[in-house]
Amino acid sequence: MRYLFRSLRCLWPSSRRRLRSGSKACQGDSRFRLLLESLPNVAVQGYDRKRRVIYWNEESVRLYGYQAEEAAGRYLEELIIPEPMQAQVIRDHSAWLREGKAIPPGRLVLRDKQGNPVPVYSYHVMLDEFSEDPVMFCVDVRLDTDLETVS
Repeated sequence: MRYLFRSLRCLWPSSRRRLRSGSKACQGDSRFRLLLESLPNVAVQGYDRKRRVIYWNEESVRLYGYQAEEAAGRYLEELIIPEPMQAQVIRDHSAWLREGKAIPPGRLVLRDKQGNPVPVYSYHVMLDEFSEDPVMFCVDVRLDTDLETVS
C-alpha cells in the first residue's frame, strides 16, 4: 500500500502538468494508470476540490455499481456516502482543504448504486492540497472480501 501512495504523490503532479499542456503521456503516466487499474480488490476514486469524481477505477465499478462514465462529474456524497454521513464528509473534506486536516483512515459502511451497504476500509490522500487544484484520492478495500483469494 505504501508504494501506491508514494506513486500517487510522485506521478500525479507530472501527469496533471502534461494533461494541462496537452503533451503526450509519458511512461510514468502509463505506469500510474496501470497501477490504479490493476490493484486487485482495491477501489480507487479521485475527486476534485468540490468532491466531483475525476477518476474511478474498474474495482470501483465492481464495488459500487457505477460505471466510470456514470460517476464522472458527480459528487462523492451523492454516489457512495449514506445520507446520515453526508454532512460530516463534506465538513471533513472542507477542513482538509482549509486547514490541512487529513481525513483519518478507517472502517466505513458506504453504499452502492442500489443503496446496499458496502463495508470498506478507506484511506484518503490529498495531492496538491495547498494549490488551487487539489485532488483527493480515496482507496477503499471491501472488508467482507475473502482475503485468501487475493494474491
